[in-house]
Amino acid sequence: MLTLGAACSRPVARRTWVFEVPGHGGYRHPARVAAADVGPALAVIPAYDRAGLAATIARTLGRIGPDEVVYYRHPHGGAWLFGVRGQELIAQGYGLRHGEHHYSLPPEPGKPPPRLVGPVKVVDPGPTEPSGHDYPELMVISSIAVDQYLFVGGQFLGVVRAGQSATFRVPAGRVAVTATDDRAGEVNPMAQQFEFIAGRRHDLLIMPWLGNLR
Repeated sequence: MLTLGAACSRPVARRTWVFEVPGHGGYRHPARVAAADVGPALAVIPAYDRAGLAATIARTLGRIGPDEVVYYRHPHGGAWLFGVRGQELIAQGYGLRHGEHHYSLPPEPGKPPPRLVGPVKVVDPGPTEPSGHDYPELMVISSIAVDQYLFVGGQFLGVVRAGQSATFRVPAGRVAVTATDDRAGEVNPMAQQFEFIAGRRHDLLIMPWLGNLR
């Protein structure tokens, strides 16, 4: 079960908000999605709330970050969370309503669908230590054989070459850091939530996923 963050924006439509989902990033946001492609997913929404909601969700998906989702509170209990992963729109049941529905999205005009070009990976926060600066730093240590492109709060931060490490200056505060295999921020994304503190260096480890070891 997802753990919803406490912070949310003002409502974007009737019973609909944007929520942070800490620790469950990896969505392809901001994502360019047409309202017509959102429509089929709204079968889980009562008919009296659907008017204009597809267009609202499409616009909202185009401006939120990879650690956020569109949250619709069902009037009879529970909720539905909408987000884009890869080339699919995901409707995730939450609370009293369960299940997850996937809806294929067409590729963006002139752009092929994203594909997995690197190994399956995991990200993990490491220890923090004094940096000697009056701003936070992020040291990224990669053991992946593919260059990693870093995004902080949806904004491009820099690249870490395959098997190397690099240190970046980052803004203070709570933010999601996403590592992807491409500069567009869409291929093989993995995200980790951080609380960056001035004067501290935070570590992010990027490692191959070795499966469930017993």
